[in-house]
Amino acid sequence: IDAWFNHQKKQIECVFDVTDGEFVKFKRNAQKEVNYLVKEFECRKAADSYARATTARTGVLDTSKLHTYKYNEDLFRKVSVIPDGKNHGLIFVLDWSGSMSRVMLDTIKQLYNLIWFCKKVSIPFEVYAFTNEWKKPEINYETQELVKPADWTCSYEKKENLLAVHEQFSMMNLLTSKTNGKQLEHQMINIWRCAKAFGNFYGSHYSVPTRLGLSGTPLNEAFVCLHQILPQFQKENKLQKVQCIVLTDGEA
Repeated sequence: IDAWFNHQKKQIECVFDVTDGEFVKFKRNAQKEVNYLVKEFECRKAADSYARATTARTGVLDTSKLHTYKYNEDLFRKVSVIPDGKNHGLIFVLDWSGSMSRVMLDTIKQLYNLIWFCKKVSIPFEVYAFTNEWKKPEINYETQELVKPADWTCSYEKKENLLAVHEQFSMMNLLTSKTNGKQLEHQMINIWRCAKAFGNFYGSHYSVPTRLGLSGTPLNEAFVCLHQILPQFQKENKLQKVQCIVLTDGEA
């Protein structure tokens, strides 16, 4: 039995080495595209600032123009006023449903490019994934009863004639700009591993952690939650403009 477990452990480590190596290779190759996004963003910011630039009088005499006082009424110094660029923030909502399994890795690649862009231009971001699996009860094999997870909560009161969000629905906060670079990369690798596992229908040496499996498509519930998530994110980070990007393969 020990020999079998050691063999399985080596296989798992081998799979992780290959998968993690693919992540490192993708990150290296993606930098050209990320740098292009950064360049376009900075150019648009500069163009916008130039378009909004104004010239104002300072109220201070320009001594170099005093000799023209007989034919020039404008003897005051001028200053160019360029308003500060608006600070931005991004919210990403990822579809964590079963139909995404074969395209999850490609979707994660799109997401990671945007995250690296945010890091380079210092834009705060949050990544959420909507699911019905995180709060799914598990079976106690001793009592054969369904047991709710320890962190299960229901934060709203059900009322007649009011839209109800299912109690198993969750928005998983997968990634955030609040973490340091090393921790963020570690988390990104773990999600990359999950995406690789989802795409392998015909067997794999490892599977995703419990409660992180793919579920249905509670997209509408996610939109309802955004009415609280977006204003809170904007207030916490003192942002002027917040964009929300939904990465999904279809309707709820």
